[in-house]
Amino acid sequence: MNKKTFMIQAVLSACCIITSCSSDTVNGDKEYFTRRQITYVQEDESKIFFFDNEDGTTKVTYDHKYPIQINGDNQAKLTTYVGTVTIPKTFVVEGKTYGKSYRVTSVDEMAFANNTTLTKLTLPESITAFGKGAFTNCSALTDINIPAAIQDIPSACFAQCKKMAAFTMPEQVKTIGNLAFANCANANKIELNEGITTIGERAFLGCSSIKEITLPSTVCKIGGNAFYRASKLTKIHCKATTPPALSDSLGDYISKATLFVPTGSKSAYEADKLWSKFNTIEEE
Repeated sequence: MNKKTFMIQAVLSACCIITSCSSDTVNGDKEYFTRRQITYVQEDESKIFFFDNEDGTTKVTYDHKYPIQINGDNQAKLTTYVGTVTIPKTFVVEGKTYGKSYRVTSVDEMAFANNTTLTKLTLPESITAFGKGAFTNCSALTDINIPAAIQDIPSACFAQCKKMAAFTMPEQVKTIGNLAFANCANANKIELNEGITTIGERAFLGCSSIKEITLPSTVCKIGGNAFYRASKLTKIHCKATTPPALSDSLGDYISKATLFVPTGSKSAYEADKLWSKFNTIEEE
């Protein structure tokens, strides 16, 4: 088959290989029996996998939730993403039965998880949502763009992306989930946009290269130990005039950091049981 060819196979035909299995065998996901798998082969022969949403959209998926191939032992065969991958915004599947255009709209849960060979990922602006753990433990990843329409960075989305040096949140992001950037040990620059309202528990746990971070004025809630083990963090600029609600201390190195707050709000932070754990609070 030509490298530029889009291949499509009906999921039901794949299921014929596992006639002795119930729907529970495939991770209990009944959708597996009703949705079509689409395999996009790039020119370098690496593959991207999608699932048809039947409405002209599709999500990037992964092959141990929706198996790509089934062997004789009813096990999914994992095919990995290699090197540099560019996800197309739209693509047309040519087929006797299924010829139509698809628009890529989301990255599924754990879509690229535990990939140790992916170094660069370019995502189209048509993507509006990430699933939990979508890029977790992409240990070789150094370059990725976050599409402008993303509003939620879900739990563990970029956890353990140990080679990523910087993350920039687009303007539409409202929430950062628990462990979203946990153990991104090489990240020395994380830019949080105005508009973020919630930062989850241990969101930046183990981000041991961050020295300084700015919390936007729109933040109203921060989960416990958001910066736990961020051992080089020495400056936190909090733009909120009212101290954001904390469920627990921001982390174990906070007493060594300086907290910068808006002019006229220092007394409010000093009066707060958890914000007052900073030894030094200054106005700016």
